[in-house]
Parts: sequence; C-alpha cells; structure tokens
Amino acid sequence: MFKILLIACLLVSTVIGPVWADEKEFSTGSSNITKAETVIAEIAYPGATVEELEKIGDTEQVLIEKRFAHEPQYSSSEVEKNIISRLASLARKILARDAYADGQTTASVMVYIPKFTTANMPQSGLNGLEMGGFWMDKYEASQPDASASSVGSTSTNSPGTTAAVSQQSVVPWHTINWDNSKTACENRGQKKTGAPTATGTTTTLIDNTNFPAYLVGRHIRITQGGVVYHRRITAYNKDATPNLYVTIWPALPANTTTSDSYTICEYHLVTPYEWASVAYWCCMHTQPKGNNDYGNNTGDSDSDGTTFGIRDPQTGYYTDGKWDRVLTGTGPRTWSHNQQSTGVWDLNGNVWEWVDLKINNGVIMAGFPGAAYTVPATSNYVNQLEDTDTTVKYFAISKTVGSANASYGNDYYWVNVSGERAAFRGGNWANGGNAGVLSLSLGHAPSYTYAGLGFRACK
Repeated sequence: MFKILLIACLLVSTVIGPVWADEKEFSTGSSNITKAETVIAEIAYPGATVEELEKIGDTEQVLIEKRFAHEPQYSSSEVEKNIISRLASLARKILARDAYADGQTTASVMVYIPKFTTANMPQSGLNGLEMGGFWMDKYEASQPDASASSVGSTSTNSPGTTAAVSQQSVVPWHTINWDNSKTACENRGQKKTGAPTATGTTTTLIDNTNFPAYLVGRHIRITQGGVVYHRRITAYNKDATPNLYVTIWPALPANTTTSDSYTICEYHLVTPYEWASVAYWCCMHTQPKGNNDYGNNTGDSDSDGTTFGIRDPQTGYYTDGKWDRVLTGTGPRTWSHNQQSTGVWDLNGNVWEWVDLKINNGVIMAGFPGAAYTVPATSNYVNQLEDTDTTVKYFAISKTVGSANASYGNDYYWVNVSGERAAFRGGNWANGGNAGVLSLSLGHAPSYTYAGLGFRACK
C-alpha cells in the first residue's frame, strides 16, 4: 500500500507540474557530494521531480542519471480520468524487478548536463560561456526492440511512429538520414503546437492560453514570416502579471506576434549548443576515447582486450581480426565523456551522430541559430574554434583549420560548401585520431545514409 501511495504522490507531481517549477526549494541533504560524482536519481533521490533533480545538478555541479519512461503525460484536466490506469501501470513497473533495466522499451537512460560556466579553455574568447542545462541520451540512439544482435524491426530510414531510445549493449540505430533522425527523436515524447496570444519581443513568446501545459520541453520551433526558427527556451515566467511567457535564445529577427506559430518538443535531435556543452566540458577536463580504430581507440594496444567494445555482430571481421561498429556503451570507461560508467558514452567514434544544423553553400541556413555565418571552406584539422561571433561561439564550430591542435584532440573538420549540407559530429570506427568530440562533418546532404551514421536525443 505504501508503494501505491508513493506512486500517487509522484504521479500528481509529474502530471501537473510545469517544466520550470524551479522556485520550489528541495533540500539535497548532500553536503558530502563532490563535483566529480554522478547522482543516479532513482537511488539517491527517488522522490524528486525532474525539476528538482535539475536544481540539484546545477547547485552541486554533478551529473544526474535518470531513466525516463515513454508514457504520455496528462494535463491537470485529464488527471482524474487517467489516474487509475496510470497508477496501475506504474505499480506494475515498480513492483516488477528490473522493469526499467537497460534494454527495455519502456524507458531511456539520460544524463543531466548541469549548467556551468566555461573556464581555462584553450582560447580566452571561449571562457565565461554559460553552457549545459539539459538532458542528453547516455547512449547512441537505438530502436525500442534493438538487441545485442539486431538493430530492431523498424526499417532504419523509415521510423514512422517508432521512437528512438537510449539503452546499453544494443546495436545502434544507423543508416538513417537527418530528417528521419529528428522524427525518431520527437516520436519519444510529447509535441505541442500553439500560437502567441499577444505581441512579445525578439526574445519572448507569450501564450496566456496554453502555458504552462504546453511547456513539455526546451526546444521550440517558431514559424515567423514563413521561416522556421530553431530556438532554445531558457526561462519561463509563470507569474501571469501581465503575461505568461517563455524566454528564448538566440533572439528572433522580429518580435513574436499572434501571426506566428510554435511547436515545443519534449525530445529532440541534439542541437549544436548541446553537443558543444559536452565538448567544452571535455576541453576543461579530459577528452574521451572511443571506437575510432575498428573496435578500439587509436593508440591503445590491440593485444589488450579490455580496450575494445563489444562487436556489433551485424558487422564482419577484417583480415586483422578487428571490426567496425560496437554495441552501445560497451567500451572501457575511457569511452565515457567523464571517464566514469555514469557519463555520456560513444561521443568519440563508433557512429557519427546527426546534429540539428544545416548549411547552404557554406553558410548556416536561415532559421538556425547563427544564420548567415560562413564556415571554413576547406577540410582540415580543427585549429581554432569560433570565439567572437556572439552566437556561434556556443557551438564549437571551427573558425580556422590547418595545423592539428592537441587541445582539441587533434580532431578533424570535413566540409563541402556546394549546396545544402547537414551536420554530424564525433567520427566513426574508421576515423582514428581525426575522430573526437570536436570533430565535425558538414560534407553531406541531409538525405545521406550510411552504416556508420546514427544520432541521439536530448530533452
């Protein structure tokens, strides 16, 4: 009975709480938590809401790992009619051993990247940037029914309504294009579409009708003047005096009006800001290794089996006995971004990962943050990152290329400035030392598919 009552309490806080209820105080009781630790939410704070966990992460500067159930959330008006069925469903899962274990289709493992300010970066212009403040998939995306021997039953480049999930020790979802990667990420959760109810500013959007119910995520697409703008929600004003509004970044070219429309997604394809947040954190601490040398990390001994990931059995062996893809999150801890088992895995190598950014003829396309910025026109090593553009310096994009820069992992930059190209990052199993968290490819069309190209989601 106690467990049922606990479920009820948790459920009510889940279904009626706004996304940013951060004014609520939550005592961490964690004076002994160190900044190197990672908190596993279900163990350390089983009664905490998502918002409370985020506050703990930001305050204590710790990563937080949590399993998110793939179930619809209901508005307060629907709670009464759905409470019984949801209680029964949650009770079965909590009472069942390993109900949320990796490999289940009901949950994805994500890691909260706390808000932090960059410091001691290789370029002084990259210091003082406020980064983080979001959840990232712990593992490269996979299909819900993926296993250690199968990518899953969904056609890889036709997700339909199939949701991408984050689970360990399975075949990653590969051979999928940019648009379908976005669809698979968004299939995981809610998506709310509305329109402003009053004129805002270039950095605020007012909706007195649907907020906070529509605040299901941090990623917002605003259609204004026929252009779709990809933006990040950074704050929510829940005091309706005079209006309910969100603050967005970066600024739009014009004030939001009732003629605009918006869509907020609970889950979305990793954005340039989100990938850069983890990459900058790694620059401040240590660069992760990964599967960039046919199952191993370049430079690590091939005779030491402990440095390999578990082979994806869909791939064959090479003449030297090595292979290409590995199962998600199966390498040594050095393949995690923070060198711990509870970090974000496989950001260096294994499969490239699509990022929510496009260029056209070498220029960031309209609607994307940093629009009209011209990227370096030739492929070469990352030498310096953009550090003066007020928006693009948050994206870890090359400013100059040429001589390899060890501070950036000797990572590489690929580009094709002819036509429309979509971004992917990290490298794959064959890129050797050129792969890494600062590696970036702008060399292929959004329609491109490849067995060495996958993706992951953020929230």
